[in-house]
Amino acid sequence: KETIRGEKIINSISSASFTIYLTHNILIHFMNINYILVPDGTILRVLVRTFVVFAICYLLYIVLSFIKPLCFVTTGNKYKGLKK
Repeated sequence: KETIRGEKIINSISSASFTIYLTHNILIHFMNINYILVPDGTILRVLVRTFVVFAICYLLYIVLSFIKPLCFVTTGNKYKGLKK
């Protein structure tokens, strides 16, 4: 069965949602950074911060999914290793 590229992206983000849910508040708490180039209180600041938090949490999901003892606890997925 052939899958659409967008479907693969949505499925990947969906499987990462548990890890993103667990880590985003911690990351926001520790990432209390003032962006020099983005004025305070603007919609641009909110969008940049949202994208940065999502990207870091998603990368954390990818890293944790390759660590066998932590994979199920932090991602909720079974360990698959490097196999595809």
